Amino acid sequence: MFQIAYFSTAAEPQSAALIDAILVKSRLDNLRDDISGLLVAGGNRYLQVIEGRRQAVEALYGRIRADHRHLAVTTLVKRNVLVRCFDGWAMAYRREAGLAEFDSFPQVLGYLTDQVADLRLRGQIRQFAKSFIAQPVATAPELWRMAS
Repeated sequence: MFQIAYFSTAAEPQSAALIDAILVKSRLDNLRDDISGLLVAGGNRYLQVIEGRRQAVEALYGRIRADHRHLAVTTLVKRNVLVRCFDGWAMAYRREAGLAEFDSFPQVLGYLTDQVADLRLRGQIRQFAKSFIAQPVATAPELWRMAS
């Protein structure tokens, strides 16, 4: 098994309808390609973990990096794993009413990463999120694209 975790910034404001559309397509494609994972979306940022056969995961990540909806795709983890962290989840996603919709990325991230049993992965995601969110967002999208 191979696993990649990444962060990116949304190129445009997010909405529930957009995230739902992403989830529907991702879940169908991931079932076809035997990929499992987690998506966290909020604060115009994405965090995603994808896992499966190395070739399938790297092909998906290549498509994500080329997707115009993402700016500054930043790899957090790229590693071989013995077992899946999200087995049975074509794309895990959870919207909690108490966390608002898209204005509380750190809270959503904390809640969802509580579900990650792999303590090393959970710690890496949280540490990277703390560093990434603390940095000011560049105002010129070209700078973000170049940083990818």
